[in-house]
Amino acid sequence: MHRYAWILMLAAAPLTTAAQAGGHACHSGGCYSGGPAYCGPVYQTVQKTIYVPQYVWEQRTVHVTRYRPEQRQRTVTVTRCVPETSEVNETYTVMVPQTMTKTVSYTVAKPVVRQVEQQYTVLVPQTETRQGTRHVVQPVTRQVEQQYTVLVPQTETRQGVRHVSKPVVRQVEQTYTVMVPHTETRQGTRIVCQPVTQQVEQQYTVLVPQTETRQGTRNVVQPVTRQVEQQYTVLVPQTQTRQAVRTRCVPIQTTEQRTVCVNQGYWANQSHCGYRGCGGCGSCYGGGCRVWVNQMVQKVIDVNVWRYQQVQEPYQYNVTVCRPETRTRTVNVVDYQTVAQPYEYQVTTCRPETRTRTVNVVNYQQVQQPYEYHVTVCRPETRTQTVNVTEYKLEEQPYEYQVTTCRPETRTRTVNVVEYQTVEQPYEYQVTTCRPETRTRTVNVCEMTSEVQQREVQYTVLKPEQRTRTRQVVNYRQVAEEQVQTYTVMVPYTEERTINVRVCRTVPQVVTYRVPVCGTCCN
Repeated sequence: MHRYAWILMLAAAPLTTAAQAGGHACHSGGCYSGGPAYCGPVYQTVQKTIYVPQYVWEQRTVHVTRYRPEQRQRTVTVTRCVPETSEVNETYTVMVPQTMTKTVSYTVAKPVVRQVEQQYTVLVPQTETRQGTRHVVQPVTRQVEQQYTVLVPQTETRQGVRHVSKPVVRQVEQTYTVMVPHTETRQGTRIVCQPVTQQVEQQYTVLVPQTETRQGTRNVVQPVTRQVEQQYTVLVPQTQTRQAVRTRCVPIQTTEQRTVCVNQGYWANQSHCGYRGCGGCGSCYGGGCRVWVNQMVQKVIDVNVWRYQQVQEPYQYNVTVCRPETRTRTVNVVDYQTVAQPYEYQVTTCRPETRTRTVNVVNYQQVQQPYEYHVTVCRPETRTQTVNVTEYKLEEQPYEYQVTTCRPETRTRTVNVVEYQTVEQPYEYQVTTCRPETRTRTVNVCEMTSEVQQREVQYTVLKPEQRTRTRQVVNYRQVAEEQVQTYTVMVPYTEERTINVRVCRTVPQVVTYRVPVCGTCCN
């Protein structure tokens, strides 16, 4: 402690001089004017070892159950359809056509052309220049304050209400006194510390580090494997024969009556062919024309029709059903056992050792010395001014304060936002308009006059005729046969896998901080 006192005295010498020059004391505790000054606190650096939790990754071996595919074979019964062909005699009806002739009357339309004056309206196009206003979109950029959320760990912003004093400024005429400074030269005597150096033997303590080997016990987790009988279920396929009823369509021949249309037309002779000639209606001969006259007649005839009738037929089919079967297997189960294991570790300790050294000690000798100094003396002067007087008004104001939690925090930033503004802009455009105009033209109008004529036409009549034919019918017979089928089964097995595990460990850490030492006066 004595060696620190010398250092404090050396540091306090300039402070003592300044204090005596101004005529002020260091503090009211005992350092008076002209006496020793107060040197202030001295800090000492100290190191300390603390343990800090830290997460580290470790590799551990675990047992994982996996499945591998295994090919197996089984015998299943498959139904196959065998076709059988047989000949069947059937009777069917054929409609045989027969041609007949008859005389029919028909009406012919003759055209008569005449000219007629007709008025019509034509739209004559013309181009006009018009003026209009269109909306143009122009981009406008403005700065907008935007709120975004940042996840601050262990910090939460909450809201509260506090009383805030809001300033209210008003102008008041005020008389004030100004101290106008002027400089005076004075004489005084000051005490000056002159250094005197002398060598002194000093003992000091040094912490000498040394390493020691110590023994301790730590808990180690060791895996212990044991065999356990485990039951598992396997689906074993088996074939079952089931009976069902299916619907089969059987063809049956029936006789039905249908109404058909028969063309009993005939050819007729026409006295004249008109201005268009025969026009494909027949052959022109002797100044006349032969025309076919259609005459449709409905008749009821018998028709042989095949109809399909649904018949219920029982049959058997094979179904593969999976039967659950419980089996037993031996699996390895890994248990983890905590075992106390002794171990040795190195510890560094510090042993105090006293040593001697020769240091230079500076002593300060106080000597009185006359000097001149300038003193600024202030002379009071009264002036008038207009000042702003601020009065504070209490007001409730919401505010945000920080709470140490892990919650999101809303912040504000300024971003550029582009908005599109619609502006009216005049422009000229061409418009094509149509002006109606009435005109006159001569057109040919064709009028049709009716005239009755006769002709002989031939028509075809279908007569039913019974015939016999032989056709082949294919029937399918189901035959059961056995086949070897390969299927895949997932067989479980156990394997070891190395995984990374996050573990919390305490790690020693050396921290350095400053400790204050009591200050003394510079005696």
